[in-house]
Amino acid sequence: MLLVRSSSSSQLANTRKSGHTGQLDRDNAAAMASATGIPEERASALPGGVENEPLLGEPGTVTQREDQSIFTNLITGRSAGSGGWGSTAGGGWNADSALLGTASLAQVGILINVALVWSGIFTHDLIFFSPHPLLNSVGILLTVQAILVVQPTRTPQQKQAGALTHFGFLAVANLAFISALIIIEINKQSHPETRFSSVHGILGLITYIIIFLQSAVGVAQYFFPETIFGSVENGKKIYKWHRVSGYVLFVLELAVVIAATKTDYNVKTLHIGFWPVIISAFLTFAGVVARVKRRIPTSKFDERKSSNFPAPETLEQQELSPKPTPMRPSSLYICLNCRLSLRPPTRNVAFPRRVISTASSRPPTAPKPVPNVRHIRENAELYSKNCLDRNYKPVADYPPRIQSLAKEASDLQHALKHPRARIKQVEKEIGKLATLAGRQQLEPEQKGDLDALRQEAKELKDASQQMMDRREECMEEIQQLALSLPNLTSKDTPVGDIPRIVTYINFDPESPPSYASPTSSTAAIPRSHVSIGTELGLLDFTSSATSTGWGWYFLTNEGCLLEHALVQYALTTARKKGWKPVSPPSVVYSHIAEACGFQPRDANNEQQIWSIQQTERDKAAHKPQRSLTGTAEIPLAAMYAGQEIRAEQLPLKFVGASRCYRAEAGARGVDTKGLYRVHEFTKVELFGWADNIEQDGTGANTNGITSTSLFEEMLSIQTDILSSLNLPCRVLEMSSSDLGASAIRKRDIEVLFPSRIPNKSDSSSVLDPGYSGWGEVTSTSICTDYQSRRLGTRVRDSSGVSRFPHTVNGTAMAVPRVLAAILEHGWDEALGGVVVPEVLRPWMGGLEVIRGNK
Repeated sequence: MLLVRSSSSSQLANTRKSGHTGQLDRDNAAAMASATGIPEERASALPGGVENEPLLGEPGTVTQREDQSIFTNLITGRSAGSGGWGSTAGGGWNADSALLGTASLAQVGILINVALVWSGIFTHDLIFFSPHPLLNSVGILLTVQAILVVQPTRTPQQKQAGALTHFGFLAVANLAFISALIIIEINKQSHPETRFSSVHGILGLITYIIIFLQSAVGVAQYFFPETIFGSVENGKKIYKWHRVSGYVLFVLELAVVIAATKTDYNVKTLHIGFWPVIISAFLTFAGVVARVKRRIPTSKFDERKSSNFPAPETLEQQELSPKPTPMRPSSLYICLNCRLSLRPPTRNVAFPRRVISTASSRPPTAPKPVPNVRHIRENAELYSKNCLDRNYKPVADYPPRIQSLAKEASDLQHALKHPRARIKQVEKEIGKLATLAGRQQLEPEQKGDLDALRQEAKELKDASQQMMDRREECMEEIQQLALSLPNLTSKDTPVGDIPRIVTYINFDPESPPSYASPTSSTAAIPRSHVSIGTELGLLDFTSSATSTGWGWYFLTNEGCLLEHALVQYALTTARKKGWKPVSPPSVVYSHIAEACGFQPRDANNEQQIWSIQQTERDKAAHKPQRSLTGTAEIPLAAMYAGQEIRAEQLPLKFVGASRCYRAEAGARGVDTKGLYRVHEFTKVELFGWADNIEQDGTGANTNGITSTSLFEEMLSIQTDILSSLNLPCRVLEMSSSDLGASAIRKRDIEVLFPSRIPNKSDSSSVLDPGYSGWGEVTSTSICTDYQSRRLGTRVRDSSGVSRFPHTVNGTAMAVPRVLAAILEHGWDEALGGVVVPEVLRPWMGGLEVIRGNK
């Protein structure tokens, strides 16, 4: 028998090859200080301290810590806030609690049962029939373990491990059942008159048949849904009934055990007590059932009642408690209860290209995005102004639209109270007349009343369904609109188009170098890195134009060594400050890139990200779209997607070197020539997670390190690197129009490139913020919880409080641009070569001057 994978883990099993989207899952949050000074929601303030998990769990499921084994499910119970045995005063499951959960109740019950059977067998003479009850008791024992081990599984790793462990337990249990069946069949050959002579015998045979059918269906729908059922979607449809039948089969097995106490063999020989078996079966049943989520409707109309006619509650309450929705053939799911279907909104909403998702499918482990809809709804004017300040004019109308949709959804919810109440009344009246019709002939008047009631019930159901469909459309559109909005903007960010100069590095604004003053008669004509690198044999643009096209390049000889030296120096500098090195992949799922704030196309509909073309076979199989990463920020952020971080682990600090790919567009000119703007390059990225705590440093994370602290640490690393390379730089607080979708604040460091100095006809000053001689080489951004909400990353403290952490990212080394700056600033006309910065020489074999290779 392949019983039930839990309501969390088994949905993964049935959706491994399909995608999903998320229903609005918001936090009933306490106020927290935001960058704008307006209180935001916190995920930690849900009633009882529990919350809806981003991937699998729901209120009432035990919360596993990332380092806990799934086998803790064999002794733990339901989480706090659900009335389970494993709750703590703080409202969240305490991994260190000595209290045992409802699983322990089931374990006590089944172990009592096994003890009763085995003691009864081994205290009497053994016969050929003796292994039959022994094997059956072992099979039921393993079945209970198979159920408990996946109640629930939470993270993607736990889901997969739980499903396979569940299968393993039941595979061994089935071997025990098969062996027991063979023994009883052989025994009946010598005693044919006893076949089907007892309730136990009849129930037992029926149970064996259902066990083997259940196992076959379970294996088919999990491992071979496309081969057996034609598609993953069909496998999912089978699963919801497979789950129900599994629990029914479990009850049937307990009934067979109880019936065994009334057989002649037990009454005359074993003398296993009826009431002890009843008690053990009840304990087992209670321990398992307490952990079951009720999902599957028993009739078509019950499905409507359970999913489309929720109890009267406010919109805010519904946002905290997502409701199930009927399955639609064209929809993609991971969870049949807590996710809505992925469908285009029925209303014609003009989503701009810069914010629309292009990922045609999402893998089953994709986390559910949880935008802060309540905060948007309550501060619509703020969000609209923020969109205008950040040059997101196409989405500035979304916040008031979200307000109106939320009101419409709330009105629809209240409007459903009357038809729901009336439907209950009509059903009772129909039931009474139907019962009467079964006993006697109805009078013509009564028949008319029955027909009228049935017609009224149909009309009420149809009207209610229409309202629920419209409400679902509103909620889906709200989700789409909310995800399209950029992050809020920090009070430290200048509003408009002009950045603010913060400071300079290796540059005295009172005495700028002569090449920075083109009007000076003594100013030498600067050489570009293109001419220097080509002359010294370090750069080869001709070959790359032949092999790949414009925007690519070859680094040759010392140019190649210089790239590796820059990478090693950046990694070494970051490691000395406690940042852990990572080599991330350069290919990610497209929905991961979008969750990080990177859109395939910009506001001008120009391509920004390289997407990997899918084959027709992959499209037919709904395999998710993949893209080349534009920065290591994306895969580094995804390292904890859908996972939970313990507060004491924070801050997490990673530094990763990777190849980056960007489809950057623009007219060819001085700012795009050479290495400054290319399609593929090497970059060293800093990425960190910080706790989402108050600005004054108070919160559950006692180390007090905020996202601002990480931001400043990244800036310090960047400053150290560029300062030691002897490059003249300036630090800019970037304006609101220059911020990406995810950032609330950004600082860039720009290097003064001699080759970019404007000609004498340009009257601008090197001290002007918009002076074209400067070029960006690093960038650092605070993203608050924008990325963690879309990636399903949570942080939980020791008291069980959960929230979304903040993310911070920054460039440690953009190799092509820094390399270009070194060539231009290190060029020595007298030496006829480029002076290598001293800090890079250990990785250049001690080379001091690059004189070129003829």
